[in-house]
Amino acid sequence: MRKIILLIVLASLSFNAHAQSKEIKEYYKSGKLKSVGLQDDNGNKKGEWRFFHVNGNLESLGYMNENGEQTGEWNYYFEDGTIDMRGQFLEGKQIGTWKLFHRNGNLQTIGEFKDGEQSGEFKRYYENGNLEAIDNYRSGRSDGLSRHYFENGKLSMIANYTDGRQMSYSRFNENGGFDFIRNLCDNDQSSESENQKYKAIWISFYENGNLSYSGTYVGEKKNRKMEILS
Repeated sequence: MRKIILLIVLASLSFNAHAQSKEIKEYYKSGKLKSVGLQDDNGNKKGEWRFFHVNGNLESLGYMNENGEQTGEWNYYFEDGTIDMRGQFLEGKQIGTWKLFHRNGNLQTIGEFKDGEQSGEFKRYYENGNLEAIDNYRSGRSDGLSRHYFENGKLSMIANYTDGRQMSYSRFNENGGFDFIRNLCDNDQSSESENQKYKAIWISFYENGNLSYSGTYVGEKKNRKMEILS
């Protein structure tokens, strides 16, 4: 008798769980399927969801948790069906390693996310696979050294950031010579006001390496205007 009651209870629970979720399909104006997945009585998406491009090819695929937030691995695709990007979510925020791809299938970008924000080293690549850039982040803001490269592998730019502020910047030509240099100095790091002032040294060069211009400027965060001091 107890077994019969238990089976009835389990069957009732299973029925109620399914009754609380129903399959939802959304369509484009053209009538083609736009998305399909489960939705609860509160309107939250849950379980596996699939989204489609206008041409009918899969656009993205992943899971939603009970609160309708993206969770676990999600895959995104270009219109032709090739992979666009791939990564993990936790409670709707990006976490772990994320990879973006070029349309030819080669890796475009790889980096880590913590609690939805970029964290640590990010690498970008040209379509041919050559390294394009190495940038560093902390809590979603540029922090540390950034290096960018020409497609031939030579350095095109190097910059240093502190909590999102660019402290130094050097740009190079394809021959390896300096093109432009800017260094920030006397910046009030403690102030975040719109009237925060900073001082910077700017130096630019001709393509042959000869000095084109050098000077010192001050600027105001509010309006970004520069005033020549020397």
